[in-house]
Amino acid sequence: MHVSLDMFTDMFHWPAVSENERAACHAVGVANFHGALPPFSDSSRAQRRLRVEQNEMIRIAAPSDIANIAQLNGAVQRVHADHAPALFRQPTSDAAFIAWFAEASRKPTAFVLLAEESCEATGYLFADEVRKEETWSRPALRYFLLHHIVVAPVFQKRGVGGALMQAFIDEAKKRKISRVELDVWSFNEKAPRFFSRFGFSAFNYRMQAFVAESGDR
Repeated sequence: MHVSLDMFTDMFHWPAVSENERAACHAVGVANFHGALPPFSDSSRAQRRLRVEQNEMIRIAAPSDIANIAQLNGAVQRVHADHAPALFRQPTSDAAFIAWFAEASRKPTAFVLLAEESCEATGYLFADEVRKEETWSRPALRYFLLHHIVVAPVFQKRGVGGALMQAFIDEAKKRKISRVELDVWSFNEKAPRFFSRFGFSAFNYRMQAFVAESGDR
C-alpha cells in the first residue's frame, strides 16, 4: 500500500485553471458527488455503490480523474523506491500506472475516491474488498483493504487525509464489512500514528534478513 502523509516534499506542478474550467469542474464534481457520474466502470456499478456524503471535498472518482491520480501516485512511488529500491521501481511514466489502475479499479468491489479543492486534485484513496475461502487453518474472511491513500504535500494538515479515511470507514460500514485492513512500510514512521486515530492497531509483523551478499532480494 502507498501511504503519503507528511513523508515527501512538494513534487507537483498543477496547471493553471481558468474560470471556465473551474466552473465546469465544479459542475462535474457536484454531479459526481450526487452519484450522477459513474466511477471507473459502468453506470450500474454507480448505482450499487453508496454515495460519499456530507463532505464536499471528497467524491467518487471518475474516469477523467485518472491522470491526476497517476500524478499523485508517481511521487509516492518515487519515495517508496528511494527507501526500498529492492522492492519498488522508480516511476518512468504515468502510462503503466494508468493501465494497471484502470483495470484494478474496474472491479465491482473497488472503491476509488478523489479529494479536490478548486479543481485541483489534492489526494486520492483506493480500496477493495477481499474475500478468502475457509481453509483447514482459518475461517472464511471478508475485509475491506486499503491499497492507496495519498495526499499532496501542499494540501496536508488540512484534514484531507482524515476525510478520505473517514469515507473509507463509512463505506465499509455501508457494505456491512466489520474489518478494515491496511499495511504500512517501516520507513513511514508517521503513518501508524495517523491510522491509530481511526482505531487501527498492529496485528502482524513481517520481518526480513539478507543472508547472502548477492542473489535475489
